[in-house]
Amino acid sequence: MNAGKHIRNEVNPLPIYPSVPPVWSPDKTSPVVSSSQPMIHVEPKRKWRYKTLVCTPDEAVAMAEKTLNQIGAEGWELCGTLTFDGKVCFYFKLNE
Repeated sequence: MNAGKHIRNEVNPLPIYPSVPPVWSPDKTSPVVSSSQPMIHVEPKRKWRYKTLVCTPDEAVAMAEKTLNQIGAEGWELCGTLTFDGKVCFYFKLNE
């Protein structure tokens, strides 16, 4: 729809903006006027614990699936990896 078009409502014509589609009433017969402010979901601040596992690339291949599944079962989430100086670092976080 174009920015200049309106939806006719018995009470008031409502402009339609391409980036903000109208919200319709439950019976889908008329648009509902709502605040132009966006809704922002804010989660409570989380506390994290961190764990690092460092090994050689050969050790990483040998232990990867079993060890990573075990750490994941404990609630740890793999959040990053880094390879440097012939070592592989696995970084985990746990929401407390």
